[in-house]
Amino acid sequence: STDVTTCSPANEGSITVTMDVPEFLADGVTPSPFDEGSYEIIMFEGSNARGTALDTLQGITGVTDYLFDRLPGGVGLTEGAYTFVARAKPTTVGADPDCFSPPQSAEVESVATDPAIAAAPVVNNTNCTGTVPPNGTITVSVRGGNNGDHDFEWFSGRDASRVPLDPSMNTVDSVANSLTGGPYSVTVTNRLTGCSTSAIYSVRDMPPVVSVSRADLALEPVRFCDDPDGSARVTAVTEDGTRYDLSDPVNTGRYLFAWTDAAGAPLVPPVDPASDSAVGLSPGTYFVEVS
Repeated sequence: STDVTTCSPANEGSITVTMDVPEFLADGVTPSPFDEGSYEIIMFEGSNARGTALDTLQGITGVTDYLFDRLPGGVGLTEGAYTFVARAKPTTVGADPDCFSPPQSAEVESVATDPAIAAAPVVNNTNCTGTVPPNGTITVSVRGGNNGDHDFEWFSGRDASRVPLDPSMNTVDSVANSLTGGPYSVTVTNRLTGCSTSAIYSVRDMPPVVSVSRADLALEPVRFCDDPDGSARVTAVTEDGTRYDLSDPVNTGRYLFAWTDAAGAPLVPPVDPASDSAVGLSPGTYFVEVS
């Protein structure tokens, strides 16, 4: 028999049946010359010769092997057991239509395998919600296989609640990009066999903790009553425990600054968001938000 190697369609199995006779009959008598053309072979589904025949092949004189590879509807054999019997053709002289050979059974197995998804590195989203897109990423690969032979379908959520991700925005084959925190799933399908498997991953929202200590604020007092000349400048920002000195050119442009007065209103005139300093300040309380 030939086993099934694909999941969809799972119907390429086949069984070859050999028509033969014993060297001696039960009573020790040598049989008369055997003509395969006088018989037909009938295939049944299951482990016994009952029910409706699935297929019948007509014997041909001199031909001993017969290939059964089609079920009703023209498809190949699917996984399972099949039973075969031979009987004399109705046109054979002296044929008994109720006389069958002992049944012989064979089984078609499924040896198709689902893709194995290798452990996927997950990059958590470190961007805060706002104008900056999320940057969570999941990358998968097929263990022991070629990614190019597989299709990747990405979903937000898991199981029945999942929703397809927009492939034009979030996915490039084996990689899902621009992900916020949450569960995601991927279904990987082998194009050659139609076999597929799914996996679930989680992306976490892990934006950095940004802070400015009092020691990293440089303040200049107001010196003139009629010409406010006070100023405030952020000299360093601490991000996830690491201090970034803003006088270092490497850190130029790394942060944006929103300066407001005690009521939370933007300063007038407005301060450039890229500026770490606010000047021309009158006496009072001011706030700066760093992002």
